[in-house]
Amino acid sequence: MTIVRPALLRLRRFVPAALLVAWCLTPSLGPVRAGEQLMTLGAPDGNRFAITDKVWPALPGEAHVCLWKDDALAAVTITVDDNTRPDHDWWMQTAAAYNVKVTWFVITCLVEANPSYHGTWAGFQTLHNVGHDIQSHTVTHLDFSRGFDPDDGDHGINAEYRDSKAEIETRIGAPCITLAYPGGASTVYNDETVADDYFIAARGTAGVVNPVNAVNYIRTNSIGGLVVSNPSAPWAQLINIFDPAVYRANNYRAWYVTHYHGLNDTLKANIIEAMVFLQQKDAEVGVWIPTFREGALYGQQRDSSTLTVTAVEPDRIAFTLTDRMHDGIFTYPLTVKVRLYDTWTDVAATQNGRPVEAAMIERDGGRFALVQAVPDQGPVELTPAPANSADFDGDGDVDLDDFVILKTNFGTPAGATAAEGDADGDGDVDLDDFVVLKNNFGA
Repeated sequence: MTIVRPALLRLRRFVPAALLVAWCLTPSLGPVRAGEQLMTLGAPDGNRFAITDKVWPALPGEAHVCLWKDDALAAVTITVDDNTRPDHDWWMQTAAAYNVKVTWFVITCLVEANPSYHGTWAGFQTLHNVGHDIQSHTVTHLDFSRGFDPDDGDHGINAEYRDSKAEIETRIGAPCITLAYPGGASTVYNDETVADDYFIAARGTAGVVNPVNAVNYIRTNSIGGLVVSNPSAPWAQLINIFDPAVYRANNYRAWYVTHYHGLNDTLKANIIEAMVFLQQKDAEVGVWIPTFREGALYGQQRDSSTLTVTAVEPDRIAFTLTDRMHDGIFTYPLTVKVRLYDTWTDVAATQNGRPVEAAMIERDGGRFALVQAVPDQGPVELTPAPANSADFDGDGDVDLDDFVILKTNFGTPAGATAAEGDADGDGDVDLDDFVVLKNNFGA
């Protein structure tokens, strides 16, 4: 057994049976599987693993769970608190221009109450529809004038977390599984032990990065705005997560979470400066910019994962990937880097018999696959595949002509050939073949 991330974890709460229905928007979680089904890893007892440079397995069949999606060097998450409707259009335009997604932490009782500043549910639905995330900043921001009462079970901290989650899920139609703790005078009423009944992760406001091997998922750190360069606040500079020698070594490859409220022209200019900087770093070493929810899912699955290579043959490599998290909630693919045989010119991957995304990369003459696999979803198998395996018309590329062939024959139950859109060779033309075409499109 190859244990890639030997996690030293303090066990948080397991999912109480009575909470399963109310806990997640998806009503069909199904029965809890045998073994651990953690809602959150919470705070670490110590460093969960050693921080290293990117890992490049040396021998065919050796495999490694990448620290971040697509083997990015580091991760950056952008969040916005307090609804701030006047900035929505600017955020959408800027995010689209730089291909990033933003998390809005919403105070639910204010939506519709003051639409010009606190927004409408239709407006937040628009943000969600273009890929941004809508998550909880509680019902009232723990504001007594809006009805918060820590001594009233119907208006206390449990209700603030529970009811904001339920409202967002009902209005937006997507899971609300993360929280941003309200600050201000009532921040003392925030309660991590209640939060982890409803959320997989929660964001605090301690203004430092999150060391990747010691993230407190139930109260992450968050810096007030992206900082490219500020000698008076060296702990907040983005360069720290890309270079261990600049500030502190434990900032290297970290999860840089940042939060905003209302924007002015200076902040907007700083954000654009940071976007340009991150684009440059992405081209050089790879940067992942997940939503807060995505970062929390990937990180906890990674930190509790076990990777076991089960077969290494010239025409087949297989592995299993498991974790300690709840299988109905933690379904985000982890990127697994696998050293391939040098004779392989391309790679195809399946998990539990269904195609999954896999990309071949090369480094120093070696060939590797980056495979997107979900823990606890079945065995993963890699095989050498001819380039352009969705080239149905045989012209050497995968383009719209091949899509038309697949579309024309879609639904063929049996007897289909590769020329008719059967990319995976199982005799039918279905969504699995579409996934193969999607993964190869443009090749």
